[in-house]
Amino acid sequence: MACLENNKIYHWTAPVRILHWIRAVAIAILIFTGLYIQKPFLSVGDETMAWNRFFHLFGAYLLVFGFVFRSYLMFFSKDPAEADWKELLPLPRNLKGLPQIVKYYLFMTDYHPRYKRYNPIQGPVYLLIGILTVIMAMTGFAIYTGWLHPYFNWVNALLGGESVTRVVHVLGMWLIIALSLSHIYLVLRQNALEKDRTFMSMIDGYVCKEHSND
Repeated sequence: MACLENNKIYHWTAPVRILHWIRAVAIAILIFTGLYIQKPFLSVGDETMAWNRFFHLFGAYLLVFGFVFRSYLMFFSKDPAEADWKELLPLPRNLKGLPQIVKYYLFMTDYHPRYKRYNPIQGPVYLLIGILTVIMAMTGFAIYTGWLHPYFNWVNALLGGESVTRVVHVLGMWLIIALSLSHIYLVLRQNALEKDRTFMSMIDGYVCKEHSND
């Protein structure tokens, strides 16, 4: 059943939604350009690689910007809907109901408990994505030949050389691809099965009241 207008509740604030889409666009740019840089799969001119490197760096700046400001809101916002870093930690209270949500995702049951914002899988995974963002930024700037390289060259020394840093960066990219595809699938799945405005809520901020514990 579709969510009626009088059955909606404001769930995601505008800054959270904007920063979510900024990071989504940044990740899409980074994945496309990163795959091309790793193995060029098209050529529309002599400057194709140069433009890909430019947009890869642009995507990196965009991702760091979104990550920094979202982290700031998580820790320092006066709005409890934004200051939600504690909900990402793998603490017993946040992992309660983990078996049930796993069964739900595996189609073993059509029921799962309601959570304030993040279920026992989402919280730790979003935390992992945050950690991956830091690792990708550090390794990326460490192998980048521009002005930031001298400030991150210590990463190469720490990992045992620039070639190792590149491997870590590429493996991190594939992990982000896997997590991003899983996230998209689960959002669309949830939206289709429960019609709770999971997708639309990240556009206008509203979810169905019965699907929120706020």
